[in-house]
Amino acid sequence: MKLKAKAKDLVAMLKSLAGAVETKSTIPVLSSVLLDGKRMLAVATDLEVAMRFPLAGDMTPSKAGGEALCVNLKKLLALFGAMDGEVTLEGLENHWTQVKNGRAKAKVVGFGPENFPVLDEVAGRSATLPKADFQSAIRRTSFAVTTEDSRYTLQGAQLEIADGKFSLAATNGNHLSLAHGKADGDALKLIIPRKALALLEKFDSEAEQVKLTVSETMAKFEFGEAAILCRLLVGQFPNYRNVLPGPGKTRATFDAGEFQATVSKVLPMADSRSYALKLEIGDDKILISTQSAEAGEAEAWLAAKTTGQSLTVGVNAQFLSGFMGKAEGEVNLSATSPEAALDFQSGSDWRYVLMPLRI
Repeated sequence: MKLKAKAKDLVAMLKSLAGAVETKSTIPVLSSVLLDGKRMLAVATDLEVAMRFPLAGDMTPSKAGGEALCVNLKKLLALFGAMDGEVTLEGLENHWTQVKNGRAKAKVVGFGPENFPVLDEVAGRSATLPKADFQSAIRRTSFAVTTEDSRYTLQGAQLEIADGKFSLAATNGNHLSLAHGKADGDALKLIIPRKALALLEKFDSEAEQVKLTVSETMAKFEFGEAAILCRLLVGQFPNYRNVLPGPGKTRATFDAGEFQATVSKVLPMADSRSYALKLEIGDDKILISTQSAEAGEAEAWLAAKTTGQSLTVGVNAQFLSGFMGKAEGEVNLSATSPEAALDFQSGSDWRYVLMPLRI
């Protein structure tokens, strides 16, 4: 095949596809991008996640190279990044690819397109979600996904769709983040792995809707002509609804940005292993303090509207900052005792539950 396209368009496409490429794989072809001239698609995969974009440009047959090229993505990105204007890619014998741009010419070693692994197409139940709401939900929950390999089903977020709404939940057992939004289509329940969540959150597309299609082991997220496919985590996600706290005896309303700024003033003195903070809630303020034998101690307070009983409780600063760093404006806190979970709400569609620390 022979493809003519603008260098800047190819760079933008390859940068998006780079997230799906396996850079440390023992299978060299997984470091490549497949340029499929027959379907006019560019595809990258690591066998767990695949991304595909429409291939911009003009394609014509060539004497060699067939209808597809399979070339190292990083090499192409480096070449195109130094080029301006129109670029020509042409398949040569033995799976080489020739790149031309003005007075520059390069030949890149490639792989046989038949050796490029392609994830199976997904057919099954489907639903449609607003892209902005879905990506916002991922941003507000993915920080709670566990990083422990031993906790398989917690290495992703559970997406549920029912009754015209979706919920996305992530937890590591110590904290839980739950976001909601509108959706149309079939009732679905699936666990999206951590890497796919990262790609979906950052996926740049003009499409306003995401079409989701799910089989028993795979999911496909379509953004117009572009798509992300991923293998699902198969197993039982915890029934988090059973542990959601009820109304608390202590309540506080405060600004998320001010809370985070106050935490930053005391955090340098926190223990480097537990990151423990003490929150004293009452009298229309929240006093935040910490101490450690290795560093010292610090305290700072912020104004808050408090009702009910006063409460002193310990929290993990790293976990709580994951929520506060993404929350905007007013946050509502509800708590019952120093041993019970703290319940934070931001707006009407985001809830964060944090288990306390013993202090």
